[in-house]
Amino acid sequence: MKNILSILLLALIAGLTSCGTSQEITGSWINKEAVSQNRNYQKVLIAVLSGSLDAKMTVENDLSKAATAYGVKNIKALDIFPPNVSMVDTSLLIQKIKEHGCDAIFTVALLKHKTETQYVPGTTSYVPSYGYGYGGAYYGGAYGGYSAYGGYYRSPYGYYNYMGTTVSTPGYYTEESTYYLEGNLFDANTNELLYSIQSTAYNPSDIATESAVYTTLVFDRMAKDGLITKPAK
Repeated sequence: MKNILSILLLALIAGLTSCGTSQEITGSWINKEAVSQNRNYQKVLIAVLSGSLDAKMTVENDLSKAATAYGVKNIKALDIFPPNVSMVDTSLLIQKIKEHGCDAIFTVALLKHKTETQYVPGTTSYVPSYGYGYGGAYYGGAYGGYSAYGGYYRSPYGYYNYMGTTVSTPGYYTEESTYYLEGNLFDANTNELLYSIQSTAYNPSDIATESAVYTTLVFDRMAKDGLITKPAK
């Protein structure tokens, strides 16, 4: 069970831009009974389903490199399936899996996409400033600076006149996008669920960045859960 990796059906949307991007693993579950049987999985098919060919290539390449680094034999879906193949064609999928010796499947599906528009109200602040006044220490003689007739701030004969101005910023709208993903690892022969992992992506940006972050998070969590073993440094 230490050498299990994944088929990733990752529905990532390319082309979204935002000022902030973050991803996190929100939960995971492992079938301890099945894992305790120490099944020796030999090869994993890594597949990404997305409407963007660039997204498919980028994510599959990242996952394949990570799998290889973990010592897991793998094959990318784009190496055996045409880009427009429908993964709902179960018979073709099973046939290809058997032909290429893959015995584990890890699917990642986009469960939900939520977009919210929020209004950020404007602000108004008061900024004080000071200017030279009539009759101060340098303009009104000895009575300007320190006498009862010339306190620094509260007399017309003071050193400074107190002034101020207001500065305002307008309100604006922001759009926040959240993607909920779930990954499920199955035994290709029995269809038994072996592992499940949930993650969330907030305001995804370019596909290269998101793919790298997602791949790292998934593999780190799998290693933490004991599903795979981190390679020695």
